[in-house]
Amino acid sequence: MSKSGDECPSSVIRHYTWIEEQFAANENIDEICRIFEIEPSMLNQKDFFWYLSDIYTMGVQYGDRTNLCQMLIENKDNDILTQLQAVSDYGKSKGVKYE
Repeated sequence: MSKSGDECPSSVIRHYTWIEEQFAANENIDEICRIFEIEPSMLNQKDFFWYLSDIYTMGVQYGDRTNLCQMLIENKDNDILTQLQAVSDYGKSKGVKYE
C-alpha cells in the first residue's frame, strides 16, 4: 500500500493505461490534446507521457501529495475525460507545461 492508499496510484495507472490504449488505437487524440491544451500537430506521444508524469511527480516532489491524491480520489468515479481534465487543471495550477 502506498502512503496515500491504493486509490491514488490506481488512478494514475488507470489514466496511463487509458491514454496508452487511445494512442495505440489512434482514438480520442484530439480530445486528449484539447484537455491538456496541446495543438494536435505538436503532440509527440513519448513527450506527452513525460509531461503527464511531471504533473503527478511535481505534486509529490514539492510537498503537495495529499492535495494531488485528494483530487484524484475525488474524481475517481467520474468518466475518464473528466478525470483527465482535473489532472490537467492540477498540472496548470502547478505550472507544468507541455513543451
